[in-house]
Amino acid sequence: MGNPQTIDEAVSKVLTIIDNKSLKEEDSSLFHHIAGRWIRNNWGLWNINDPLHKEFNAIGIFHADDMSGIILETAHRILNGFPINLVGQVNHYKAHWTKMGCDMKGNKI
Repeated sequence: MGNPQTIDEAVSKVLTIIDNKSLKEEDSSLFHHIAGRWIRNNWGLWNINDPLHKEFNAIGIFHADDMSGIILETAHRILNGFPINLVGQVNHYKAHWTKMGCDMKGNKI
């Protein structure tokens, strides 16, 4: 099986390959850092021509760090029975970049 082509496929893959206990723990910043880096580097999130990257672009997410964060956060929410709230997750990253004085790609504006 190749790399996930959609956000749904990516989340499903995370739910099958990553230890569910790790995703359920509240203080999982180190886990998110390590797993997120692996996802970014191995699933084409840095490649602007990759289908998964393009799907994130279509919902307003352009930075690979944000993409992996959404994948892991969505998996975490599913495991814990919380609403996925994809729009809220996207808005969280938009607010972050605005606060930093950057566009959604991380470029200073």
